[in-house]
Amino acid sequence: MTIEQKLTRSAFKDLAEGNSQFALEHMCDLVKTAEDLAPLETAILQLAVTGRLTRSTEKDEPVEELLLRIKPDTLDSWPLVDAKGNPKVEPYALPVQWRWVMLGALLTNIEAGWSPSAQARPKEGDEWGVLKVSACSWGEFRPGENKALKEGQLPRTELEVRTGDFLISRANTAELVARSVVVAQTPPHLMLSDKTLRLNVGDGCSPRYLNLANRAAVARAHYEDEASGTSSSMKNVSQRAIRRTPIPLPPREEQDRIVAIVDELMGLLRKLRVEMAA
Repeated sequence: MTIEQKLTRSAFKDLAEGNSQFALEHMCDLVKTAEDLAPLETAILQLAVTGRLTRSTEKDEPVEELLLRIKPDTLDSWPLVDAKGNPKVEPYALPVQWRWVMLGALLTNIEAGWSPSAQARPKEGDEWGVLKVSACSWGEFRPGENKALKEGQLPRTELEVRTGDFLISRANTAELVARSVVVAQTPPHLMLSDKTLRLNVGDGCSPRYLNLANRAAVARAHYEDEASGTSSSMKNVSQRAIRRTPIPLPPREEQDRIVAIVDELMGLLRKLRVEMAA
Protein backbone atom coordinates (compact mmCIF):
# COMPACT_ATOMS: atom_id res chain seq x y z
CA MET A 1 0.00 0.00 0.00
CA THR A 2 1.39 3.38 -1.01
CA ILE A 3 1.69 6.36 1.34
CA GLU A 4 -1.15 8.04 -0.59
CA GLN A 5 -3.40 5.01 -0.07
CA LYS A 6 -2.53 4.91 3.64
CA LEU A 7 -3.47 8.59 4.00
CA THR A 8 -6.73 7.96 2.16
CA ARG A 9 -7.65 5.03 4.41
CA SER A 10 -6.74 7.12 7.47
CA ALA A 11 -9.08 9.89 6.27
CA PHE A 12 -11.89 7.35 5.81
CA LYS A 13 -11.27 5.95 9.30
CA ASP A 14 -11.42 9.45 10.80
CA LEU A 15 -14.66 10.00 8.90
CA ALA A 16 -16.27 6.82 10.23
CA GLU A 17 -15.21 7.67 13.80
CA GLY A 18 -16.60 11.19 13.54
CA ASN A 19 -13.23 12.86 13.95
CA SER A 20 -13.20 14.69 10.62
CA GLN A 21 -15.47 15.47 7.66
CA PHE A 22 -12.47 15.97 5.38
CA ALA A 23 -12.97 12.70 3.49
CA LEU A 24 -16.62 13.49 2.79
CA GLU A 25 -15.84 16.99 1.58
CA HIS A 26 -13.01 15.77 -0.69
CA MET A 27 -14.41 12.37 -1.65
CA CYS A 28 -13.83 12.70 -5.39
CA ASP A 29 -10.21 13.76 -4.84
CA LEU A 30 -9.38 11.00 -2.34
CA VAL A 31 -10.85 8.03 -4.20
CA LYS A 32 -8.18 6.90 -6.63
CA THR A 33 -8.77 3.15 -6.92
CA ALA A 34 -11.71 0.75 -6.73
CA GLU A 35 -10.28 -0.52 -3.43
CA ASP A 36 -10.95 2.92 -1.89
CA LEU A 37 -14.70 2.64 -2.44
CA ALA A 38 -15.55 -0.08 0.10
CA PRO A 39 -14.04 1.69 3.17
CA LEU A 40 -15.70 4.94 2.10
CA GLU A 41 -19.08 3.21 1.81
CA THR A 42 -18.55 1.72 5.27
CA ALA A 43 -17.74 5.19 6.65
CA ILE A 44 -20.90 6.69 5.08
CA LEU A 45 -23.07 3.96 6.65
CA GLN A 46 -21.47 4.63 10.03
CA LEU A 47 -22.17 8.35 9.74
CA ALA A 48 -25.76 7.60 8.80
CA VAL A 49 -26.51 5.43 11.84
CA THR A 50 -24.71 7.60 14.39
CA GLY A 51 -26.65 10.77 13.57
CA ARG A 52 -23.78 12.67 11.98
CA LEU A 53 -25.38 13.21 8.57
CA THR A 54 -28.56 14.88 9.83
CA ARG A 55 -30.24 16.60 12.75
CA SER A 56 -33.61 15.98 14.39
CA THR A 57 -36.09 18.85 14.48
CA GLU A 58 -38.89 19.88 16.83
CA LYS A 59 -41.43 18.87 14.18
CA ASP A 60 -40.22 15.25 14.17
CA GLU A 61 -42.41 12.71 15.95
CA PRO A 62 -40.57 11.59 19.13
CA VAL A 63 -39.23 8.05 18.86
CA GLU A 64 -41.01 7.05 22.09
CA GLU A 65 -44.36 7.98 20.54
CA LEU A 66 -43.53 6.02 17.41
CA LEU A 67 -42.62 2.94 19.46
CA LEU A 68 -45.75 3.13 21.61
CA ARG A 69 -47.92 3.54 18.51
CA ILE A 70 -46.58 0.42 16.78
CA LYS A 71 -46.04 -1.71 19.92
CA PRO A 72 -49.38 -3.61 19.72
CA ASP A 73 -48.48 -4.92 16.26
CA THR A 74 -44.76 -5.66 16.57
CA LEU A 75 -42.96 -8.86 17.54
CA ASP A 76 -40.85 -7.70 20.48
CA SER A 77 -40.36 -5.02 23.11
CA TRP A 78 -37.64 -2.50 22.33
CA PRO A 79 -34.96 -2.71 25.11
CA LEU A 80 -31.82 -4.49 23.93
CA VAL A 81 -31.24 -8.02 25.28
CA ASP A 82 -28.57 -10.63 24.68
CA ALA A 83 -28.99 -14.26 23.61
CA LYS A 84 -30.06 -15.22 27.16
CA GLY A 85 -32.59 -12.42 27.43
CA ASN A 86 -30.46 -10.30 29.77
CA PRO A 87 -30.26 -6.51 29.31
CA LYS A 88 -27.52 -5.54 26.86
CA VAL A 89 -25.23 -2.52 26.99
CA GLU A 90 -25.97 0.06 24.30
CA PRO A 91 -23.20 -0.06 21.67
CA TYR A 92 -22.58 3.71 21.56
CA ALA A 93 -24.16 7.01 22.56
CA LEU A 94 -26.87 8.33 20.25
CA PRO A 95 -28.31 11.80 19.61
CA VAL A 96 -30.79 12.73 22.32
CA GLN A 97 -33.82 12.19 20.06
CA TRP A 98 -32.73 8.67 19.01
CA ARG A 99 -33.16 5.33 20.83
CA TRP A 100 -31.53 1.91 20.69
CA VAL A 101 -34.13 -0.76 19.94
CA MET A 102 -34.18 -4.37 18.82
CA LEU A 103 -35.13 -4.93 15.19
CA GLY A 104 -37.98 -7.17 16.33
CA ALA A 105 -39.58 -4.15 18.02
CA LEU A 106 -40.02 -2.63 14.56
CA LEU A 107 -41.26 -5.75 12.73
CA THR A 108 -44.82 -6.99 12.49
CA ASN A 109 -43.95 -10.32 10.86
CA ILE A 110 -41.17 -12.39 9.30
CA GLU A 111 -42.08 -14.51 6.30
CA ALA A 112 -39.93 -17.51 5.43
CA GLY A 113 -39.42 -18.72 1.86
CA TRP A 114 -39.45 -22.17 0.26
CA SER A 115 -37.07 -24.51 -1.53
CA PRO A 116 -38.85 -25.98 -4.57
CA SER A 117 -37.40 -28.18 -7.29
CA ALA A 118 -35.57 -25.80 -9.61
CA GLN A 119 -33.39 -25.76 -12.68
CA ALA A 120 -29.81 -24.47 -12.89
CA ARG A 121 -30.76 -21.58 -15.20
CA PRO A 122 -32.61 -18.31 -14.43
CA LYS A 123 -36.30 -18.03 -15.24
CA GLU A 124 -37.40 -16.64 -18.58
CA GLY A 125 -40.46 -14.51 -19.37
CA ASP A 126 -43.53 -15.54 -17.37
CA GLU A 127 -41.87 -18.59 -15.83
CA TRP A 128 -41.69 -18.78 -12.06
CA GLY A 129 -38.32 -18.63 -10.35
CA VAL A 130 -36.91 -18.84 -6.84
CA LEU A 131 -34.30 -16.41 -5.50
CA LYS A 132 -30.71 -17.42 -4.85
CA VAL A 133 -29.07 -15.92 -1.75
CA SER A 134 -26.86 -13.85 -4.08
CA ALA A 135 -29.96 -11.79 -4.96
CA CYS A 136 -29.68 -10.18 -1.50
CA SER A 137 -25.93 -10.24 -0.86
CA TRP A 138 -24.44 -7.18 -2.50
CA GLY A 139 -26.25 -4.10 -1.18
CA GLU A 140 -28.85 -4.03 -3.96
CA PHE A 141 -31.54 -6.45 -5.09
CA ARG A 142 -30.41 -8.54 -8.05
CA PRO A 143 -33.50 -10.23 -9.50
CA GLY A 144 -31.46 -12.01 -12.16
CA GLU A 145 -29.99 -14.17 -9.38
CA ASN A 146 -32.69 -16.84 -9.46
CA LYS A 147 -33.41 -20.39 -10.59
CA ALA A 148 -36.37 -21.35 -12.79
CA LEU A 149 -38.81 -23.83 -11.30
CA LYS A 150 -38.84 -27.25 -12.90
CA GLU A 151 -41.69 -28.04 -15.25
CA GLY A 152 -44.74 -29.20 -13.30
CA GLN A 153 -43.58 -27.59 -10.04
CA LEU A 154 -46.40 -25.36 -8.80
CA PRO A 155 -45.40 -21.97 -7.35
CA ARG A 156 -46.47 -20.62 -3.98
CA THR A 157 -47.85 -17.30 -5.07
CA GLU A 158 -47.98 -15.87 -1.53
CA LEU A 159 -44.17 -15.92 -1.55
CA GLU A 160 -43.86 -13.74 -4.65
CA VAL A 161 -41.38 -10.87 -4.23
CA ARG A 162 -42.93 -7.39 -4.33
CA THR A 163 -41.55 -3.92 -4.93
CA GLY A 164 -40.67 -2.39 -1.56
CA ASP A 165 -39.97 -5.73 0.16
CA PHE A 166 -37.29 -5.70 2.88
CA LEU A 167 -35.41 -8.98 2.37
CA ILE A 168 -32.63 -10.63 4.37
CA SER A 169 -30.63 -13.80 3.85
CA ARG A 170 -30.67 -16.24 6.75
CA ALA A 171 -27.85 -18.41 5.35
CA ASN A 172 -24.66 -17.53 3.49
CA THR A 173 -20.93 -17.21 4.06
CA ALA A 174 -19.74 -15.65 7.32
CA GLU A 175 -19.19 -12.33 5.55
CA LEU A 176 -22.52 -12.26 3.72
CA VAL A 177 -24.99 -13.94 6.07
CA ALA A 178 -27.88 -11.65 7.13
CA ARG A 179 -27.13 -9.13 4.39
CA SER A 180 -30.30 -7.28 3.44
CA VAL A 181 -31.83 -5.30 0.57
CA VAL A 182 -34.96 -3.32 -0.20
CA VAL A 183 -36.49 -4.28 -3.54
CA ALA A 184 -36.57 -1.22 -5.83
CA GLN A 185 -38.18 -3.11 -8.68
CA THR A 186 -38.69 -6.73 -9.60
CA PRO A 187 -40.02 -8.77 -12.50
CA PRO A 188 -43.13 -10.87 -11.77
CA HIS A 189 -43.08 -14.49 -10.66
CA LEU A 190 -40.05 -14.48 -8.37
CA MET A 191 -40.41 -16.27 -5.03
CA LEU A 192 -38.54 -16.14 -1.73
CA SER A 193 -36.27 -19.13 -1.21
CA ASP A 194 -35.83 -21.05 2.03
CA LYS A 195 -32.70 -18.96 2.64
CA THR A 196 -34.42 -15.57 2.23
CA LEU A 197 -36.83 -13.91 4.63
CA ARG A 198 -39.25 -11.03 4.13
CA LEU A 199 -39.29 -8.57 7.05
CA ASN A 200 -42.59 -6.71 7.42
CA VAL A 201 -42.01 -3.34 9.06
CA GLY A 202 -44.32 -1.48 11.42
CA ASP A 203 -46.07 1.72 10.35
CA GLY A 204 -43.81 4.71 10.92
CA CYS A 205 -40.54 2.91 10.21
CA SER A 206 -38.62 3.18 6.96
CA PRO A 207 -37.51 -0.18 5.52
CA ARG A 208 -34.79 1.66 3.62
CA TYR A 209 -33.37 3.18 6.82
CA LEU A 210 -33.56 -0.19 8.61
CA ASN A 211 -31.70 -1.72 5.68
CA LEU A 212 -28.89 0.83 6.17
CA ALA A 213 -28.75 0.07 9.90
CA ASN A 214 -28.69 -3.66 9.20
CA ARG A 215 -25.67 -3.17 6.93
CA ALA A 216 -23.71 -1.05 9.43
CA ALA A 217 -20.97 -2.17 11.82
CA VAL A 218 -22.99 -2.90 14.98
CA ALA A 219 -25.45 -5.16 13.16
CA ARG A 220 -22.64 -6.95 11.33
CA ALA A 221 -20.85 -7.61 14.64
CA HIS A 222 -24.11 -8.93 16.09
CA TYR A 223 -24.55 -11.41 13.25
CA GLU A 224 -20.93 -12.49 13.53
CA ASP A 225 -21.59 -13.39 17.18
CA GLU A 226 -24.96 -15.02 16.51
CA ALA A 227 -24.25 -17.00 13.33
CA SER A 228 -24.15 -20.76 13.74
CA GLY A 229 -22.46 -23.43 11.65
CA THR A 230 -19.03 -24.99 11.72
CA SER A 231 -18.07 -24.03 8.16
CA SER A 232 -17.14 -20.47 7.19
CA SER A 233 -18.60 -21.18 3.74
CA MET A 234 -22.12 -21.54 5.16
CA LYS A 235 -23.39 -19.79 8.27
CA ASN A 236 -26.96 -19.46 9.51
CA VAL A 237 -28.79 -16.92 11.64
CA SER A 238 -32.12 -17.67 13.28
CA GLN A 239 -35.19 -15.45 13.12
CA ARG A 240 -34.73 -14.90 16.85
CA ALA A 241 -31.19 -13.59 16.27
CA ILE A 242 -32.43 -11.26 13.53
CA ARG A 243 -35.10 -9.92 15.87
CA ARG A 244 -32.45 -9.17 18.54
CA THR A 245 -30.31 -7.07 16.18
CA PRO A 246 -29.50 -3.66 17.78
CA ILE A 247 -30.88 -0.78 15.71
CA PRO A 248 -30.13 2.93 16.33
CA LEU A 249 -33.55 4.46 15.67
CA PRO A 250 -34.09 8.15 14.82
CA PRO A 251 -37.49 9.82 14.36
CA ARG A 252 -39.25 8.72 11.16
CA GLU A 253 -38.80 12.07 9.45
CA GLU A 254 -35.08 11.92 10.13
CA GLN A 255 -34.96 8.36 8.82
CA ASP A 256 -36.18 9.71 5.47
CA ARG A 257 -33.62 12.54 5.51
CA ILE A 258 -30.83 10.06 6.21
CA VAL A 259 -31.92 7.80 3.34
CA ALA A 260 -32.00 10.77 0.94
CA ILE A 261 -28.46 11.87 1.85
CA VAL A 262 -27.06 8.33 1.69
CA ASP A 263 -28.71 7.87 -1.72
CA GLU A 264 -26.93 10.99 -2.95
CA LEU A 265 -23.56 9.91 -1.58
CA MET A 266 -23.88 6.34 -2.86
CA GLY A 267 -24.82 7.76 -6.24
CA LEU A 268 -21.49 9.59 -6.29
CA LEU A 269 -19.70 6.36 -5.41
CA ARG A 270 -21.46 4.53 -8.25
CA LYS A 271 -20.41 7.30 -10.63
CA LEU A 272 -16.80 7.00 -9.47
CA ARG A 273 -16.94 3.21 -9.86
CA VAL A 274 -18.19 3.55 -13.44
CA GLU A 275 -15.51 6.12 -14.28
CA MET A 276 -12.78 3.84 -12.91
CA ALA A 277 -14.06 0.90 -14.92
CA ALA A 278 -14.11 2.90 -18.17
